[in-house]
Amino acid sequence: MIFTRNHLIKSCPACDYVVREVSPYIYDCHVVDSLKGQKFIQLKHGEFVQIGEKAQGRFSVWSIFSSAIEDGEDPIKAFDRATQLGHITHGFIAHGSMITNCDDGKRDTVIVLNEGQIVHFEGKFFKVLPDFNNNMKMVRILN
Repeated sequence: MIFTRNHLIKSCPACDYVVREVSPYIYDCHVVDSLKGQKFIQLKHGEFVQIGEKAQGRFSVWSIFSSAIEDGEDPIKAFDRATQLGHITHGFIAHGSMITNCDDGKRDTVIVLNEGQIVHFEGKFFKVLPDFNNNMKMVRILN
């Protein structure tokens, strides 16, 4: 189940910045001991995120599996190929921004994450960390 209760923290002309409500404590017996008792949030493929309220970079949540489905490819073959080649299988894609006087009426929702926050994405747990060049990365927590 995907929890999508968001709390608005800031509204701008182009987007709303929200904090996603954390899900209940991790209680699944299959989860490693280091995660027991910690809270996490759920993320879906394609959602916009950033670390902190004042961050300049906006990212979308991404995985090989979901991208293959979007592109009409076999997700299992795409995942197997990526892992064989040593590529990452889950992560964030950076999105640029620009100032314009064109108002298309579309408003994005950006989920504000904290550095070190635990997220649950496509059945796996990750820790959100900053990466080189003002990027973000998801580091898998074995489960």
